[in-house]
Amino acid sequence: ETLQIVCGAPNVAEGQKVVVAKPGAVMPSGLKIKPTELRGVPSNGMICSQKELGLPNAPKEKGIYVLDDSYSAGEEFIF
Repeated sequence: ETLQIVCGAPNVAEGQKVVVAKPGAVMPSGLKIKPTELRGVPSNGMICSQKELGLPNAPKEKGIYVLDDSYSAGEEFIF
């Protein structure tokens, strides 16, 4: 499905494969993802960083987790 997601990460770009938490997802921190509005624009999910996913050795720099080409769109992310 196509979702509009607002993201302010410095490394986000069109065409990337990323991990998306859709509304209803619960992050490792306990954060529950729900539709919201960011900067006046509706957002229906979150593009995740390694830190938000609770991955070990996550980089300290801000930015989303960009996946390599071994992942397919719509595939469940398992680490």
